[in-house]
Amino acid sequence: MDSSWFVFSGGGAQDYLRNHIDFFLVNVPTYRPGREMRARLPALDRRLAELTCYFTFFSCQLPLRHMRFAPSLDAAIIATTKDYCLIQNAGHLFYGQDQLTHDLKAATERCTFMTGTLIEGTLSPNCILVNRRAWEKAGRPAFGAPQDGRTGYGWNAMAAGDAAGTPVAAWTDDMRRWTRDYDLYAGRPADAVMDLDDVVNAPASDDADAAALIDFLKKTPDADETVKSVFVFNSEAFADIPPVTLSAGT
Repeated sequence: MDSSWFVFSGGGAQDYLRNHIDFFLVNVPTYRPGREMRARLPALDRRLAELTCYFTFFSCQLPLRHMRFAPSLDAAIIATTKDYCLIQNAGHLFYGQDQLTHDLKAATERCTFMTGTLIEGTLSPNCILVNRRAWEKAGRPAFGAPQDGRTGYGWNAMAAGDAAGTPVAAWTDDMRRWTRDYDLYAGRPADAVMDLDDVVNAPASDDADAAALIDFLKKTPDADETVKSVFVFNSEAFADIPPVTLSAGT
């Protein structure tokens, strides 16, 4: 089925997102301050990429052919040709519909350099919005990769933003309510592969991130928490999902 026939059929916010934003999927190691980087598992990364792509397709009404894969954060922004670049790491989820579209449009219009999740002076790679023209004006700075498990992502870009008078901004509450961030590499990634292979029958986990993601998927998209329908695994569009490869940095 061609998933693009019904998307962006209206004007307004959805047309704005399509016309002004390049959407990218990356697959870089997750990072938490004080924790060493962990090796990535291809089987888990493929499933996380599926989830990211499908939820962006569903929530932003974005044809999957509009989501491109980049081997790093830096490669994504360098390849951007539109005014803005939205980079999602495999596993980041948007979950919402019309109001998410309007809130993302507003966030884009507010973005004077970069917008993301700030954690102890670092920039999470999970979801980053970049104003390409401001990035070019600031000298096209590299993001900056974690070093020795102590310095997180984005340290170089954050310094460049500060120097240009356009510091990196945090996502507002209006946008955070539409996102789900789960770090399955913080616990037992091998177990997460099996859990995501059969969400409905996955056993209870004491891994907080894995348990939260499985619980979310079991309830999606029903408001009634007793209903368990996992529509995301019945998509006909998985063939369109960009192939992912392993990346060691930005």
